Amino acid sequence: MKKCLLLLLALVILPAAPYRTRPRSERPEMPRAAADNIPHYAASFSQHSVQISQRDPSAEGAASGKGDWFSQVQRNIAKAEYNISYQEKCAVEGMPGGLHVANRANNLRAYFREDGVQIMERETAAHDWELEIQLTGCGAGDAVQALPPVAPAIEGNRVTYTYSAGQASYSNDERGLAFAFTVNNGPADSGTMTLRAKVGGLTPAVSRDGGIAFNEPDGGEVLRLANVVAEDAAGTVLPLTLGADSGHVEFRIATPNAANPITVKGLYVPPPPGSSSYHFRLVSQLESNQAYADLGESVAGAGDVNGDGYADVLVGVPWYDNGETREGTAFLFLGSASGLVGTSPGSAAAALESNQGGAEFGGSVSGVGDANGDGYADVIIGAYGYDRDQQDEGAAFLFLGSASGLVGADPSSAAAILESNQARAYFGYSVTGAGDVNGDGYADVLVGAHWYDNGEEDEGAVFLFLGSASGLVGRSPGSAAAVLESNQFGAYFGY
Repeated sequence: MKKCLLLLLALVILPAAPYRTRPRSERPEMPRAAADNIPHYAASFSQHSVQISQRDPSAEGAASGKGDWFSQVQRNIAKAEYNISYQEKCAVEGMPGGLHVANRANNLRAYFREDGVQIMERETAAHDWELEIQLTGCGAGDAVQALPPVAPAIEGNRVTYTYSAGQASYSNDERGLAFAFTVNNGPADSGTMTLRAKVGGLTPAVSRDGGIAFNEPDGGEVLRLANVVAEDAAGTVLPLTLGADSGHVEFRIATPNAANPITVKGLYVPPPPGSSSYHFRLVSQLESNQAYADLGESVAGAGDVNGDGYADVLVGVPWYDNGETREGTAFLFLGSASGLVGTSPGSAAAALESNQGGAEFGGSVSGVGDANGDGYADVIIGAYGYDRDQQDEGAAFLFLGSASGLVGADPSSAAAILESNQARAYFGYSVTGAGDVNGDGYADVLVGAHWYDNGEEDEGAVFLFLGSASGLVGRSPGSAAAVLESNQFGAYFGY
């Protein structure tokens, strides 16, 4: 107790350390712009709590013309990803790194080195293509002087190559990778300035819109130098002629009375979807290895049959022989991270067949969706020449998916056999998944029989069969959930 009293007395007697504040005139003030960008908070007090909430400065900002600071930050971040960086290693295995830009909007990536510019796809599971381009010459008319290799430099947000004759520059934004070459002193008397470049990796060709198309060996265009234009210091557009062969591009600019400097510029972008040379890369080529088999008469996405996360493909071969003439077959090829697995019957994941001559099984194929709700995609195969109880009545076969792939391989092991019960109806000439028609969570199917008679000869019909926990409900027109018909002679409804 005595110790507590002495401590208390000492605290009372000891003088407090002086607390001195700087005069207001000596305190540094926060710059107005910075202060305006700090979030504002308002506090409200009650007997038991303190509540702090952020004030919305948008109304104040709108009134004072300051704008939305957070939106500006977001715009700056989005813009920053187009900035120049340096990468030690190139995205292409075995290639050196260098100054680098990435372009999300156009899926492009470029490296800048002494030996030129390398452009490729920004995102790709495998390296598909690359363009290597290096400026090699510039001069009046055909008196072109060589441009020696020079190291690239960074000027602001541009990559530049500086030569004695002029300067090449590249800038990167949402529009694409912009290119410009500026000649300090254009030709005074020849009337023409020529710029040449060496090209590797892709084959250049002059495009219809006056640009340069860069094509893969199979002819598919993957990159374009678009919006190519030449102009002088006064902004006057100058006549420009483009040339291209297997390894070079050339720009010829008519320069009479042009004001120096003279600039030719363009924009590297993907080819437009509407162009005649828009490129689709061949990934898989499937074949039957049998003469007159008619592989590809029908093809369809099968969905994910085995639940591995990759979509699979069905290919119909209605004239395929495998024990019976023209019995027909449908091959299943599974998807994977590298594309389809297999290219021929011997490497297909499944070969489904009719075991009946002339059935033309596989004349129509389709993914169904999940008909029985087990989580695996199912498929349906049409065999319009199949005989069950009537000649050429036709049939459609449902095969269910599973963790190991399709269950069954022929009519005897199919999950369901649908038929028309009418001779020469050609039931199964068309088949398709119908989605979930009645909203019960199970996928349904449609089957066409274009020669079906129901009041009118060859009017045709389409039959709806519903999915369920046990598979498709119904097996014939009498048990179908719906029968759609044309009521017109010879309409071939369901073809």
